[in-house]
Amino acid sequence: MNDAQSRAGDSHPPTATTQPDSAQAAGPRTVVLLALCAVAVAFCAAQFDAEPATAAAPEAPPLPRLNVRCEATGDAAAQTALDAEQAALAKIARYPYAAAEGLRALRRLAEAKRCFAQAGDRVGLARVDQRELNWRAHLERDYRDHLTRYRRASSSHQSAQLRLEIDVLLELLADQQGKFVNQLRTTQLALAASENRAEER
Repeated sequence: MNDAQSRAGDSHPPTATTQPDSAQAAGPRTVVLLALCAVAVAFCAAQFDAEPATAAAPEAPPLPRLNVRCEATGDAAAQTALDAEQAALAKIARYPYAAAEGLRALRRLAEAKRCFAQAGDRVGLARVDQRELNWRAHLERDYRDHLTRYRRASSSHQSAQLRLEIDVLLELLADQQGKFVNQLRTTQLALAASENRAEER
């Protein structure tokens, strides 16, 4: 009897008690792997969504083209042309200290050119036409330089330099509208708010 009972006991499969442990261990591992995959997918999606923000930065507009007329007629046109030319030269002299004077000078040169043409003064017209071309080229070089410094300061988070470049660009783009100008104004307000918070601490 003892031998039969012993043989009957030995007939039970030895793995019957280990299978539930293996199944229970596989469950938590699967959950962990699925959770890690979900985190990885979410991270990649966030990175993908963040990239277009820099790619969609608005393009800087060109300096405006000025459509100016001569309001004077007859003999008065010649004097108006001379006055406008002298006013332009004065504004050019002030430009290094006030960037807004740059476009104002260009506007007065355009006015002088129209008035010289209306007065029939070919010498004055040729002189002012060349001055207008030279001054516009000067402003466009300055504009490109300030745009470069603005982008460099923005990418390197140099707040003080960024604020200075924004101020100049907004003056050079006087009376302009658009996404780029709106971005400049928004950044200008954000920098001012940040400086105010720093002073309050």
